[in-house]
Amino acid sequence: MKKGYFFSAVSALSVALMCGQVSVSLAESALSASQTDRYKQAKAAGQLVEKGDGYLKPGSGADAALIALMEQVNRLRKAKYQDVAQKTGAPIQAVESAAGAKLAD
Repeated sequence: MKKGYFFSAVSALSVALMCGQVSVSLAESALSASQTDRYKQAKAAGQLVEKGDGYLKPGSGADAALIALMEQVNRLRKAKYQDVAQKTGAPIQAVESAAGAKLAD
Protein backbone atom coordinates (compact mmCIF):
# COMPACT_ATOMS: atom_id res chain seq x y z
CA MET A 1 0.00 0.00 0.00
CA LYS A 2 1.35 3.40 -0.95
CA LYS A 3 1.92 5.88 1.85
CA GLY A 4 -0.47 8.49 0.41
CA TYR A 5 -3.23 5.93 -0.01
CA PHE A 6 -2.86 4.77 3.59
CA PHE A 7 -3.17 8.31 4.93
CA SER A 8 -6.23 8.92 2.72
CA ALA A 9 -7.82 5.76 4.07
CA VAL A 10 -7.03 6.78 7.65
CA SER A 11 -8.47 10.25 7.01
CA ALA A 12 -11.64 8.72 5.59
CA LEU A 13 -11.80 6.43 8.59
CA SER A 14 -11.47 9.38 10.96
CA VAL A 15 -14.34 11.14 9.21
CA ALA A 16 -16.45 7.97 9.39
CA LEU A 17 -15.80 7.67 13.12
CA MET A 18 -16.55 11.33 13.77
CA CYS A 19 -19.83 10.97 11.87
CA GLY A 20 -20.81 8.20 14.22
CA GLN A 21 -20.73 5.35 11.72
CA VAL A 22 -18.95 3.20 14.30
CA SER A 23 -20.54 3.46 17.72
CA VAL A 24 -22.10 1.51 20.51
CA SER A 25 -25.50 2.13 18.99
CA LEU A 26 -24.59 0.08 15.93
CA ALA A 27 -25.16 -3.08 17.93
CA GLU A 28 -28.14 -1.78 19.82
CA SER A 29 -30.05 -0.91 16.64
CA ALA A 30 -30.25 -4.61 15.68
CA LEU A 31 -31.18 -5.89 19.15
CA SER A 32 -34.59 -6.19 20.76
CA ALA A 33 -35.44 -3.79 23.58
CA SER A 34 -34.86 -6.49 26.19
CA GLN A 35 -31.52 -7.46 24.63
CA THR A 36 -30.46 -3.81 24.58
CA ASP A 37 -31.38 -3.43 28.25
CA ARG A 38 -29.47 -6.61 29.15
CA TYR A 39 -26.46 -5.43 27.10
CA LYS A 40 -26.37 -2.04 28.84
CA GLN A 41 -26.81 -3.57 32.30
CA ALA A 42 -24.09 -6.16 31.66
CA LYS A 43 -21.63 -3.49 30.47
CA ALA A 44 -22.38 -1.31 33.50
CA ALA A 45 -21.89 -4.29 35.83
CA GLY A 46 -18.60 -5.35 34.19
CA GLN A 47 -20.06 -8.58 32.85
CA LEU A 48 -19.22 -7.43 29.32
CA VAL A 49 -15.94 -5.64 28.78
CA GLU A 50 -14.68 -3.68 25.77
CA LYS A 51 -11.42 -4.91 24.27
CA GLY A 52 -9.04 -2.64 22.40
CA ASP A 53 -9.86 -4.36 19.12
CA GLY A 54 -13.46 -3.11 18.98
CA TYR A 55 -15.08 -6.24 20.34
CA LEU A 56 -16.52 -7.37 23.67
CA LYS A 57 -15.22 -10.07 25.96
CA PRO A 58 -17.00 -11.69 28.89
CA GLY A 59 -16.30 -10.21 32.28
CA SER A 60 -16.96 -11.45 35.78
CA GLY A 61 -20.28 -13.26 36.16
CA ALA A 62 -21.13 -13.61 32.47
CA ASP A 63 -23.44 -16.59 31.99
CA ALA A 64 -24.10 -18.61 28.82
CA ALA A 65 -27.03 -16.41 27.74
CA LEU A 66 -24.94 -13.26 28.15
CA ILE A 67 -22.05 -14.79 26.22
CA ALA A 68 -24.48 -15.62 23.39
CA LEU A 69 -25.63 -11.97 23.40
CA MET A 70 -22.00 -10.83 23.40
CA GLU A 71 -21.26 -13.02 20.38
CA GLN A 72 -24.28 -11.57 18.57
CA VAL A 73 -23.12 -8.01 19.29
CA ASN A 74 -19.60 -8.88 18.13
CA ARG A 75 -20.98 -10.30 14.85
CA LEU A 76 -23.00 -7.11 14.31
CA ARG A 77 -19.94 -4.99 15.03
CA LYS A 78 -17.79 -7.04 12.64
CA ALA A 79 -20.32 -6.52 9.84
CA LYS A 80 -20.35 -2.76 10.49
CA TYR A 81 -16.56 -2.57 10.64
CA GLN A 82 -16.33 -4.41 7.32
CA ASP A 83 -18.83 -1.97 5.80
CA VAL A 84 -16.86 1.05 7.05
CA ALA A 85 -13.59 -0.48 5.82
CA GLN A 86 -15.06 -1.06 2.39
CA LYS A 87 -16.53 2.45 2.17
CA THR A 88 -13.38 4.20 3.40
CA GLY A 89 -10.73 1.95 1.90
CA ALA A 90 -9.16 1.50 5.33
CA PRO A 91 -7.95 -1.92 6.44
CA ILE A 92 -10.45 -3.69 8.70
CA GLN A 93 -7.84 -3.84 11.46
CA ALA A 94 -7.62 -0.04 11.43
CA VAL A 95 -11.40 0.24 11.70
CA GLU A 96 -11.48 -2.27 14.56
CA SER A 97 -8.69 -0.48 16.43
CA ALA A 98 -10.27 2.95 15.94
CA ALA A 99 -13.64 1.65 17.10
CA GLY A 100 -11.98 -0.04 20.08
CA ALA A 101 -10.40 3.24 21.11
CA LYS A 102 -13.71 5.07 20.75
CA LEU A 103 -15.69 2.42 22.61
CA ALA A 104 -13.17 2.42 25.47
CA ASP A 105 -13.94 6.12 26.10
